[in-house]
Amino acid sequence: MNYRYSYYGDTYQLQRWISTYWFVALALTVYLIVCMWKIFVKAGEEGWKCLIPIYNTYIETKIADYTQYFFFMLFGGLGYGVLAGIIAAIGGNNQATVVILGIVSLVFAIMAIYMSIKFVVRFAHAFGKTGAFAVGLIFLPLIFYGILAFGSAAYQWGNGPTTLKSDEVRAWQCPNCGSYNPVSRVTCEHCGNQRSEKDRIG
Repeated sequence: MNYRYSYYGDTYQLQRWISTYWFVALALTVYLIVCMWKIFVKAGEEGWKCLIPIYNTYIETKIADYTQYFFFMLFGGLGYGVLAGIIAAIGGNNQATVVILGIVSLVFAIMAIYMSIKFVVRFAHAFGKTGAFAVGLIFLPLIFYGILAFGSAAYQWGNGPTTLKSDEVRAWQCPNCGSYNPVSRVTCEHCGNQRSEKDRIG
């Protein structure tokens, strides 16, 4: 057996796999950047903001009208680390301390999952999409973020889904049900509430 040929052959195959992996990863990264850039622009934000780590997450939560999620993830993790450190320092390595740390970790994880799901749902609603679309954003982000970016969805302030068309983005918010309506309407198309002069117009 020619071991030298086998060695160089395997090395060549490995290099091909690595090159293919990085090419695909780069292509997907560029695709997602383009998608988020277009989504930010649709929401009235500058596209370049999607390129800045942490800040882009804040803008996403702002688009979804759910900045609480950003601050929870930013400071909640820090608070969890400090709390866990204090509990460990006071309690040592006994069984009670392990149980308490486990409970704290579980509570934090549940809150993070809940708020993450709520954020994605609100992000979908911001463009007039339903909760089912939010499921697609979670499990098939490459497809569904592409739909938001390149489709006809218009930004609608995160309280959707609504029936606003792309040329009716300016709207007033009903104080009774929270839905948004075209500026041409004087009553809410969802609950029939009368529009007043102080109702928000975007």
